[in-house]
Amino acid sequence: MDRWISRATEELAQNLLSHVCNAFPEDSVARLNAWISGQLEAGAFNKANIGRGHRTHNNEAIRSDMTLWLQDNADDPEIIHLKNVIEKLRLHLNQNLFAGIDSFEGHFAIYPPGGFYKRQ
Repeated sequence: MDRWISRATEELAQNLLSHVCNAFPEDSVARLNAWISGQLEAGAFNKANIGRGHRTHNNEAIRSDMTLWLQDNADDPEIIHLKNVIEKLRLHLNQNLFAGIDSFEGHFAIYPPGGFYKRQ
């Protein structure tokens, strides 16, 4: 078990939040950043939407970032590694904090200079 996962779980139990630094080695972060840059250059990121299901729409007055959902790239080694780490965290939280987290969904978000996501 990664030490940071155990530490984050303990902090969550005590403080209801955790701040984790250096969870990934620098070389792994560099490879992931390179992959993200490549995806951006290839046009894989889309304007971010708001809402759910059939009510999803783009509203640049509320949100100006671009997103790339993780499941869209499940076969890339960097994404597989990231999702494996997140899965270990999910399982550990469920086992130790009875969190009941059924699954994970996530995305990368890129904010241009001056970009935002307003609270509603």
